Amino acid sequence: MCSHAQGRWSRTLNVALLQELLTRQASDNPTALAVRMGDEFLDYAGLEETSNQVARLLRDLGTERHDRVCLFLPKSPVTVAAMLGVLKADCIYVPIDLASPPLRIGKIVAAADPAVVLATGGAGSNHVQALRDGAAPARTMRKRSATGRFGK
Repeated sequence: MCSHAQGRWSRTLNVALLQELLTRQASDNPTALAVRMGDEFLDYAGLEETSNQVARLLRDLGTERHDRVCLFLPKSPVTVAAMLGVLKADCIYVPIDLASPPLRIGKIVAAADPAVVLATGGAGSNHVQALRDGAAPARTMRKRSATGRFGK
């Protein structure tokens, strides 16, 4: 839509956020395939439900708007849900490549200064343990408070 205001043209865009589009799609087509990777998949209802669970968890942990959340998660449909959940919590996700060397991961995490680190068991937990063991500055993994926030 374009309008003419005070002798200048301006453009008004109606833009929906990705997480809002997901909620709309889950309502309109809950059983449609949303994301698939190999044998794993989520329909839109499952993607919406899982992303909402992640968003609630992050809020319960005390995250605030624009907090960064590091994701130590393997590539999977659940990771896509985690990314969307971070966005729904009004935070910023920082995906970590689990194939990266621990020192590189430590530098990324230190630079991100995350409020929360989300990880699963398996490869991601090895990197989290390496960070705790000194592969990254200790301040990165020290709790700020009892809420589960990490950082300075």
